[in-house]
Amino acid sequence: MRAITLILIISLFTWSCDKKLTKEQRQALREKMEAREIKKISQEEIYKKALEEGRKVMKLITDTGSIDSLEKSCLCQITFHTTADSLIGKTKQVFEAYEYDPSGEDNIQKQAGELLIYTNPAKEADSLKGVWFIEFQKREIVKKL
Repeated sequence: MRAITLILIISLFTWSCDKKLTKEQRQALREKMEAREIKKISQEEIYKKALEEGRKVMKLITDTGSIDSLEKSCLCQITFHTTADSLIGKTKQVFEAYEYDPSGEDNIQKQAGELLIYTNPAKEADSLKGVWFIEFQKREIVKKL
C-alpha cells in the first residue's frame, strides 16, 4: 500500500513539473530575478537620489500646493518652519545655519536612524522666510535607485 501511495505521489509530482513556461513568462521571471539581485550602492548615490527626490517634491509643492497628497504619493513627510522654536537637534541647527546665512542652498542631512532630511530655505529678498523640511526613509530612496 505504501509503495502504491509513493508511486502515486511521485507521478503527480513529475506530472505537475512537466509544464512548460511561455517565452513571456520566462522573460518576466528573469526580470523579477534581476530586480531582486543584490546591488552595492554607495552613500553618495543615496544622497544624490535623495537630493533629486527632494527637488522633485519641492517642484510639486510649488506647482500644486497640495502637501497631504504629496506626502502619500512620494512617501515622505513635509513640514515648513518659520522659527526654530519647535525644532530640536540637527533640524534646529540647520534652521539656525540658514538664519545666519539665508543665501544657503538646498541640501540633504542624515538624521539618526534611517531618515534623510532634504532642507530648502524659502527666501524673500535677502531674508529667510522659513525652511522646508522633507523627511525620506532611506529604504524608500534605495528602492528608487
